[in-house]
Amino acid sequence: MNGKKVVVLVVEGNTDQIVFEKFIRKIVKKYAFYVKVINGDILTNKRNSDNIGAEIIQDVTNLLYKEIKLNHDDIAFIGHIIDIDGVFIPRKRFVINNDNSYTFGGRNYVYDLKNKQVIVKDELSKEKLLNSWDVKKDNIKDLFNEIRYIPQDIPYKIYYNSIDLEHVICERIVKDKDKEKEASKFISSLKNKFYLFEDFFNSKTPTLDYEHSWEDIFGSREWQIAKSNIRFLIEDIREIENNTFDNQTNWE
Repeated sequence: MNGKKVVVLVVEGNTDQIVFEKFIRKIVKKYAFYVKVINGDILTNKRNSDNIGAEIIQDVTNLLYKEIKLNHDDIAFIGHIIDIDGVFIPRKRFVINNDNSYTFGGRNYVYDLKNKQVIVKDELSKEKLLNSWDVKKDNIKDLFNEIRYIPQDIPYKIYYNSIDLEHVICERIVKDKDKEKEASKFISSLKNKFYLFEDFFNSKTPTLDYEHSWEDIFGSREWQIAKSNIRFLIEDIREIENNTFDNQTNWE
């Protein structure tokens, strides 16, 4: 890492890396930059169901120490981008596919954005899905509260895409097999212009500050609308670059 401190971006999958690495790298000048792909969702891990936010953050940093062979003091900032999935969708919106009118393509559920429903294969699948997303919901709220009120040794913040990245960039649900193609199309549409990338994500942010962008997701009933708070990741990295980032901000 050439002796530089490192700005780390943690993402869930390959399409997140395809989109965000290309453009976020453009604003990381002073520091080294590394993208860690989790290839899964650590926030649905049942091992974390009894953890508090600080413990989950420590799990992430331990992964990074092992992966990129850095010491604690070598990391300048960790930005963690998560998919919201369906964790804040009201339970009454989960519907069993009793009439077999939906196909699932290898999953146990599908989103029906038009009717604002999550269609699930059967009752057992619904129970497992809701249990998994309840774990994720609790972990998201723990992380958010940890970031708000307790200073971390390493600056760490979470950011979201509603449902997933493809929902945000396409405003529809994209099949797994088509996700990389859609990510590449999105990048091409931006013509390698960072300002177009920034303008796009600014347009997807429901509020003008970080805290309220999360509160909007926690309480929104319009979950089918594509939203993201990546604009605050961009702002935070700029603050890191300018040495103005305040890791002890308290919004109360």
